[in-house]
Amino acid sequence: MAVLKKLPYRPMLIVLAVFLLIFPFYFRGKYQLAYTAIHYFGDGDEIELDGILYKKEFKNNSYRLYVENIHISNTSFPGRGILICESNNYPLHSKLHIKALVKPFSKAENEGSFDEETYYLGQGIYLRGEITEVVKVIPGRWSGFYEGLYQLREGMKSYYSYSLPGEEAGLLTAMTLGDKTSLDEEAKELFSDAGLSHILAVSGLHISIVGIGMFKLLRKKTNYLLSGIISSVFVVCYGILTGTSISTLRAIIMFLVLILGQIIGETYDMLSSWSLALMVVLLIEPMSLFNSGFLFSFGAVLGISLVANPMVDQYEMSCKKRFEKTLRFRKGEGYRKSFKERVVSSILFSLGIQLFSLPMVAYFYYKVPIYVIGLNLILIPLLSFLIGIGLVGGVIGAIFGFGKWLLFPCHFFLYFYELLSDASLSLPVAGLVTGCPTALKIGFYYIFLLLFVWKTYIKDIFFKAERIKKPGKIITGYGVVGILCFCLLVLHLPKPFEIDMLSVGQGDGIFIRSKEDVIFMIDGGSTSMKEVGKYVLEPFLLYQGVNRIDYWMLSHMDTDHI
Repeated sequence: MAVLKKLPYRPMLIVLAVFLLIFPFYFRGKYQLAYTAIHYFGDGDEIELDGILYKKEFKNNSYRLYVENIHISNTSFPGRGILICESNNYPLHSKLHIKALVKPFSKAENEGSFDEETYYLGQGIYLRGEITEVVKVIPGRWSGFYEGLYQLREGMKSYYSYSLPGEEAGLLTAMTLGDKTSLDEEAKELFSDAGLSHILAVSGLHISIVGIGMFKLLRKKTNYLLSGIISSVFVVCYGILTGTSISTLRAIIMFLVLILGQIIGETYDMLSSWSLALMVVLLIEPMSLFNSGFLFSFGAVLGISLVANPMVDQYEMSCKKRFEKTLRFRKGEGYRKSFKERVVSSILFSLGIQLFSLPMVAYFYYKVPIYVIGLNLILIPLLSFLIGIGLVGGVIGAIFGFGKWLLFPCHFFLYFYELLSDASLSLPVAGLVTGCPTALKIGFYYIFLLLFVWKTYIKDIFFKAERIKKPGKIITGYGVVGILCFCLLVLHLPKPFEIDMLSVGQGDGIFIRSKEDVIFMIDGGSTSMKEVGKYVLEPFLLYQGVNRIDYWMLSHMDTDHI
């Protein structure tokens, strides 16, 4: 009971527990409805619908209009839709009445391949069509506001393209506005392979930089209430400007809770605000469970609370206790972390987040980067300057048309980011192929990690162990657990004999794994599928955990086989 009294009281976690008991029944009904809706129309079916335009973007030489509150033949449609057209002369949050030809989403035909249907299902999008006729456009009450933010966004993108080389303009657009449509494919792969994909999406890190930076700046001139209101409005507008992805919505909700706590004088609790954000997002869109951004965003915050913070706390408590027992301690002097202790705390914090997110990285990408902890330690602190300069320079350039020199520092920041990412990939063993881990392996991984972290942490916090553990032993212990976690993901048990016939369109591709783990490939070409190696063969091999082909055989030399 003494231990329980020392635990923080979090009623929101009790509410979350009750919510999670009820949620499976809610999710089941929503999923059945979504599955029916996404397969209701066939390829080429002509439909006439009404919907509210909430987002638009230019991609693959055409405009994509995202609509919600859809009605087809005066019947409500359960999800959102994408409409493809050649023009975007329709203000956001206007009501569209259109005719379109349905283009269904494709399913992945091979393990590891991109599953278009699941991807859009995770965003609550169940319909896609090509517009054949726009019957009516009725602007909404807030169309001017939303369209103004959209035009500002497009102006910032244009000014980035004018001020920076193409590759760097695409990177800055992705980092500040969350728009990857102009992102160079090689740059995207570079950051993905280096483990830095999170800086190319607007998430909690970006909201913290923008929101907390604005709040602290305003606090120097005014009170908590006014500072909180202005910074909250600013963050919500920034979220709308960047498209309000799931990770952005989660970050905005948690930021608003933080600001509310500042205004009313209450302590901010990360797990409680995380719980509130989780329930809100799942109630709004339960299909978010299929969204990788949802899992990475909420998983990162959970990793901070359950792994990273306890690791840092245990190390810093050990340093403080040992400090008080050394000759350095004098009466009246407080404990101050040394430079070395600050560096080690940062490394442990980054290690904790990475250890918690590794199974998710392996599940979605089938490989894990090795040097990502060092990259984050160097590059994340610089991101505040990059985002701040990029936003200020972009807004000034978009509105006033001058200030190109403001974006000049971004050139050096982005060049340094690319240089360091490329250098990390040229190091030995830059990434380890894990394959797609099973649910059982992921479960064992998290049980092992949480038991190790919390076993000693609870003992030190709640039972006040008299024997002070040396900081060096704590660092060594977490280093060992990191290595063991890597091994748990990377090492595989012997697999049985296996043959897979890959779907490559007009062509042939056969994968064979012997009982001795010798890998054979037969053919692998296609004349109907573009870049079959990039989009079919490599993802399949990575999914299987294969990093080499022992023997590759060709049945004959036709182009659909080589």
